[in-house]
Parts: sequence; structure tokens; C-alpha cells
Amino acid sequence: MTSSRAGRPTEPAAGKSRRRHPSRRHRTGWLVASVAVAALLGLGLAPQLPSSGQLSSPPGTSSHADTRSHSITSSLSTLDRNADTTGPIVIGTNGEGYVAWQHPATGGRPDAVLFCVIAAGGKCKKPITLPFPPSEAQYGTDQPFPVLGSEPGVVYVVAPSYDLSNSVIWTSTDGGAKFSAGYAVPGPNYFGGNTQDVLLLPGKPKLDYFGVASVNPGLDFSFTGNPITLCITCSLNFAQASGVLGATLGLSDKGAVEAYWTDADTPTVDFYWSKYDDQPYADAWRGPFKITTGDNARLAGGPKGLFLLSQDFAGHESHPTRLDVRRWDPATDRFGPPMTVVKESSSTESPYIGGLGEDAVTGALYVAWEAYTPKGDVMHLWISSDGGRKWSAAADVAKLSAGDVNEARVAVRKGKGFLTFEDFAGLHLVDLAHL
Repeated sequence: MTSSRAGRPTEPAAGKSRRRHPSRRHRTGWLVASVAVAALLGLGLAPQLPSSGQLSSPPGTSSHADTRSHSITSSLSTLDRNADTTGPIVIGTNGEGYVAWQHPATGGRPDAVLFCVIAAGGKCKKPITLPFPPSEAQYGTDQPFPVLGSEPGVVYVVAPSYDLSNSVIWTSTDGGAKFSAGYAVPGPNYFGGNTQDVLLLPGKPKLDYFGVASVNPGLDFSFTGNPITLCITCSLNFAQASGVLGATLGLSDKGAVEAYWTDADTPTVDFYWSKYDDQPYADAWRGPFKITTGDNARLAGGPKGLFLLSQDFAGHESHPTRLDVRRWDPATDRFGPPMTVVKESSSTESPYIGGLGEDAVTGALYVAWEAYTPKGDVMHLWISSDGGRKWSAAADVAKLSAGDVNEARVAVRKGKGFLTFEDFAGLHLVDLAHL
């Protein structure tokens, strides 16, 4: 396999291909370490997952975050030094965070799905392992996503499965303290190979359904949920989107938007939209429409509307260096003009995807992105309280290790919340309340 700028291994276009991690260009040290880790996994030498408490660390390392290597603020902690996926996170009404990820297993077993509730201003104290239903025990699932239900106290973990072309849903009715046995939604209803986003589809009281964006290596939209007992037309492949490296899903007042970028020599960010949020049928969607020349798009929605973050070309440079935000206009079903967060130089811009979040109450926007500095790689955070027109100066919220930085996830409520990201040293959590 070869590496693209978007950092994913590019796979053969024919047939179904499994791809993970939305990071970008690879560094030599990361590749060497990845080969070594893969060899250990093949020999069944991966660290064992403890039954409770914090996750075990590799020999010779501390179970706590390495503040000398990572922490610029006092708010960074490590969720899992051996995480096998990123850690999507959502925030509850009391400022608590809900995060899910995968941890490698041994003996030929599938990766474990882990979940943790984090008190406002706190850290993950005791992640729990979610059991696979018998039908999934051999293959497991792909990247899990926490999703808050429409009823108070209801929390889901939704994990599509590449191998069985379906989804597994775990349900909690007590705020994530305990979960039901996983429900394997009968397939085929998922044709992706790399899940990008899972969102609750609103307006369906007590019947929670989810929209899923994925790539494989085309672009897909899927529809899933606990009430589904059989669905053979619940996944749509957008035939005109090829060579897709990454995608993102957002909801507007009038339906759904799925944006993506490709492996073209000069990549563009394009999108499809539908006036429905639950229709996996080609005639329900319009597109593709070009947004910009660039890549690494993220969508985030909230009380101030739907916004898109992308890394754009500012001129004729070899890689995009400008971070821009655009607001979705539901009157025209298009994105508005770019509002620049920052323009990096060719020496400071990072080729690794970052994150975008919108405060669930105030609508303030948060952008997280890696930057190269004389003191090393850091995670920068910018905040806008006026819909993206003006941005704060960058705050350094974490120092990063060498290697790929997989996409950041941001969840904020009333000015407080969390940021997760994965680098070579593991999956990390930043408590934004300390900024």
C-alpha cells in the first residue's frame, strides 16, 4: 500500500477495502513503530486489557500522562496508550463527557470496544468494556461512536461493522453507568470501510435513528437504529465520488450534508446534501458541489447553525496552509464565504487533520489543529464567539509526540468541555475548562 497526503493507506479501488484512522502524511518513525506494533499483535503479544481501572501501559512507562512529553496545560490526561482508534466524544447537559474507542486484544480476538463517562472538569476514571453480541464475537466492529439519545439518560454506542456490513448498538438508560447487550442491526445496512461520523437524527421521539458517514474508498451514507429489524436498502454509495480520503456528516434545519475530499493531485472539498436526514436513496440527494480547493474537512452543528472547517490552498503552495470556516446557508443550500481562522506558513502547517466543535448552548466555535513550532509539535485551539468572523489567538493545549495525529474531536457546552486526539503516544483527553 502507499500513503497519501491525507495519511490513510490508499487501497485498491475495486471491491471493499478496510481503512482506518483519518490522519495524514506519515513520518518515518511512525511507520517503523507501526510495523513493530503490528508484528507484536500478530504474535499475540499486545498488552492485555485489565478488567477494571486505568488501562495498562507498555513495559517501562507510567500509567499517568507523561507531562514532560505532552502536557502544556495541566488539563491533559491519557485515556489509553494503546488505543486502536480515535476517541469520538459528546457532551451532556451537565458538562459530562462520553467517549468511546477501541483497544487491541490478543489471541485472535477482535478489538475491545471501550466507553467512559467523564465528569465535568474531570478525567476518565474507569472505562468499561462493552460485550459483543454472539453474531459479532468473531469479527468485532470498527470505530465506535457515543451518541446521546433523545430521552434524558439515554446514551448509545454505535459501531458499524465492516466485516458483516451491519452495525452494533449498545444502549444505556442510566447515563452510561451500564449498557444492554449489543444489538446487531440485521444487515446488510453498512457498506463503508472507515466510519467518519455517527449522528442522532432528530425529530423521531422515542425512536432514535442514526446517520452514518463513511468512506471505502468511495463515499457512503447509512441509516441505522435499534428499531430496525431488517433493512437491505439502508446504505447509499455516492457513485460520482471516487478516491475519497475522508468525509464528515452534518445536520441542518432542512436535512443532511455530507462533505468529503479526495486523493486528487489538487484536492477539493465537495459535498452532497439532502432535504431529508434519513434517506439512503440516490434520488434524495443532490451533488456533488465543490466548496473549495483543499482537504481535511470537518462539520459541526449547534444553535448557531452548521459550519464547515477545511484546510485550504491560499495560493500556489504545494500543500494547503489556511484554515477556513464556512457557514451553511439553509436558504441556498450552499456554504457561505470563507472566514479564515489562521494562515500557517509552509514550515508550520500540519498535514494532520484537526477538529471543529460548536458550543451546544452558546454556539461558540472551537477549532483544534496541530502546528509545528520551534519547541515541537503542539495542538493549537482557536475560539470564535461571533460565528467565525473573528478568532482568538491560538492557545497551546497539548504537546504532541512524533507520528500521525489522528483527527481531534471537540465537545463543548457553556464554555467548558473536552478535546480528544490520538498520536503515537496514545489517545488523549484535554479538559478545556482549565483554559
